[in-house]
Amino acid sequence: MNEDKILLSHAADLERIADKTGRPGFTSFLTEEQAAVIHDAFPSARFCGGYEGAMRTVAGFSGDYELTRDMYPVRGALFSGRGIDDLTHRDYLGALMSLGIERDLIGDIFHVTGGVCVFVLAQALPLVLDMAKIGRTGVSVRELAPDDEIHRTDRFEDIPATVASLRLDCIVAVCARTSREKASSLITQGYVRLDHRDTGSTSAQVHQGAVISVRGHGRFVLSEVGGTTKKDRTRILIKKYI
Repeated sequence: MNEDKILLSHAADLERIADKTGRPGFTSFLTEEQAAVIHDAFPSARFCGGYEGAMRTVAGFSGDYELTRDMYPVRGALFSGRGIDDLTHRDYLGALMSLGIERDLIGDIFHVTGGVCVFVLAQALPLVLDMAKIGRTGVSVRELAPDDEIHRTDRFEDIPATVASLRLDCIVAVCARTSREKASSLITQGYVRLDHRDTGSTSAQVHQGAVISVRGHGRFVLSEVGGTTKKDRTRILIKKYI
């Protein structure tokens, strides 16, 4: 809660300055949860992560002016090279942070056809473009052009399961591969987000397509809700981002 208060205070300052000066103000990259907090409190905020459907975004405040994508301090880089398909999100993130780039300067990292896209704030781009290796894998890097088409090719681990109900604690137990009791504890401690919000409710109903984030375990989508078994349990398919 204290983190949310600090975030909202910063957003209020940006909105006030934009209203007073007419100059737009921007946050660093926000998680989906942080973006939801700002969105609920500041209807005037606009969000951009460098491409349509971005998960990590920057909130912009512009007073009476309309923000366009090119106004945001968000830049993209395309990594290519032999062997990059074997590298994970963690490999890229670790390499970027080893350069001294703070986490809130880094946006989405994801596979596309022929490479991997990384979005960062403008001040971090020169460091990114100078990268020649991710771990021991050699890479080439170029800045994304405004007219580059971006098509994510996310990779998932399929987790088929049956559950007693679509309650959040049941779903989290599958995601975290733990007991329902331990899943309930994760939820009440605030380690679980449902559709980017902390519900705190173990009995919250999870709908097909919902996004579940479990701290320390990853990010998941309830991809399919099927029929029932002979024991009246519901068949589901969860996809874990990898």
